[in-house]
Amino acid sequence: MSATSSTTAEQEFDLIVLGAGPIGETLALAVAKQGLKPAIVEHDLVGGDCAYYACKPSKALLRPIEVAATTQHLRGVENSHVGADDLLTRRDEQVSNYDDSGQKESLESAGVTVVRGHGQLNGERTVEVHGSDGTTQTLRTTRAVVVTTGTTPNIPPVFDGIPVWNSQDATSVQDVPARLVIIGAGAVACEAATWMNALGSKVTMLVREGSLMSNAEPFVSDILADQFSDAGIDVRFFTEATQVQRPDGMVPCLGKVKGGPVSIQTSEGETIEAEELLLATGRRPALESINLDSIGLSTDDVLEQRTPDWMHALGDAGGKHRLTHMGKYQAKQFAAAFLDQQ
Repeated sequence: MSATSSTTAEQEFDLIVLGAGPIGETLALAVAKQGLKPAIVEHDLVGGDCAYYACKPSKALLRPIEVAATTQHLRGVENSHVGADDLLTRRDEQVSNYDDSGQKESLESAGVTVVRGHGQLNGERTVEVHGSDGTTQTLRTTRAVVVTTGTTPNIPPVFDGIPVWNSQDATSVQDVPARLVIIGAGAVACEAATWMNALGSKVTMLVREGSLMSNAEPFVSDILADQFSDAGIDVRFFTEATQVQRPDGMVPCLGKVKGGPVSIQTSEGETIEAEELLLATGRRPALESINLDSIGLSTDDVLEQRTPDWMHALGDAGGKHRLTHMGKYQAKQFAAAFLDQQ
């Protein structure tokens, strides 16, 4: 243990939840409502990605763009345009300026203990929480630990070690790069291309296959491709990045340009230069950092539900139904079963 770290006394709870996103909040509140003692552990913002980095900010950014586009074709209304500064201010307002104190206080007033820091397993029914201030807390539960840690970005090997944007940077955008390359063709890639283009970036999308939103009906790709072309977004189908280079000097702040210009060599033999690159190449359950080894489990064990009866994974962390509403439904069902076992 370092000279600056310290360990506090152990605390005991009926339930420990790792991750204070909407699934974790729903579960902890349901248990607290029945007079039990739950704890919820969170290293980032209480409320999770949906509230601060995904659903709310993305829709806050997209709605004014949609309204402005509608006026281009509506007789009786003068053409509107998107104001970059006002658009980002609207985003900030919708995410409470990245201040989670309201949601934290709401949980605490309902009887949920909120523990700040990175939580990881440390043996049976035990969670160790490492705070940003160097302190370590040990939490124990008499009943269950539930993992609701959400997801983490997939990083293709060609981008290993290269500082680039992920979806959180895109929704938290502060610096608007003059040129932005987006890798991917799903919802995150298409939505980010829309608002970054409206903010003033020259957007190029590298799409490995021949369509956008490949999980949707084929006509969706055709409509999007036409809209993007009209908006000046350069979509390059059947194109991959084969080599990526960037000068050193990463800026760790979300939404800030991470370093010098990015140079991307493509499978078509071209070299593309941009001020920033956004990886929108999917996400996977965030399980690697919770110390599954301490209880003899692997990520696959959790995803295939080969876990002890006191440990459970819900929502995106469970790897099955990656949708907030489904995760909240799972949390409610789990809470009902958990309370029935009292």
